[in-house]
Amino acid sequence: MLEQIIGPLQATTKILCLFAVVWLSWIVVTTLVAYNTLQHIPGPPLAAFTNWWWIKAAISGKGHLALKYACDRYGMKVSHEGK
Repeated sequence: MLEQIIGPLQATTKILCLFAVVWLSWIVVTTLVAYNTLQHIPGPPLAAFTNWWWIKAAISGKGHLALKYACDRYGMKVSHEGK
């Protein structure tokens, strides 16, 4: 069946493809589990999956303002921790 999906490849390439699929599946499953575990905590939507919103604010020098805005909007128990 694998031959039909990815065609004739070397054994090493097949193993690397299988590893990549397992690794990506692991990332998706653990992210969804973390999201479901922490979804009751208010916070910016991206904070459930990544720290990008926090990094962007910190790089711009306005991290303190972003956290204040998040606390004002979502309450003092704001989630600013990514996965």
